[in-house]
Amino acid sequence: MVAIFIVSMSSTVKDKKERLLALPSVLSAKLLSGLAFWAPVVLAMGFLALVALNGLRPALIEQRRVAERSAQMSMVNQELLSEEAALERTLKAQADPIYRERLRRINFVRMGEAPKASTENRLLSHVEGSAP
Repeated sequence: MVAIFIVSMSSTVKDKKERLLALPSVLSAKLLSGLAFWAPVVLAMGFLALVALNGLRPALIEQRRVAERSAQMSMVNQELLSEEAALERTLKAQADPIYRERLRRINFVRMGEAPKASTENRLLSHVEGSAP
């Protein structure tokens, strides 16, 4: 019975030695399979980190700059549109002969000269033969 125990003990020692020698290959196989399993996740996270640092941050900064500039340009556009409308009204008014006559009379009043009506009757002077 002692011999069987020694034999069984020696076989367990041999098995343990074999298992210990095979352990690095088993560990490396498990490690490689674990890396292969998690590689897509790690690569995706790395890609997202690159996009966030090199692509997203500058894009967000540019978006803020464009939004501020857009607000400024909108204000300038409104000012230009109101100026254009005022110029169009002025152009239309200056084409009107009544408006021009009113402006002429206002200018005479400002200068202190009132527009004077002509007392000379051109039709009668021409008929009578007198020179105007």
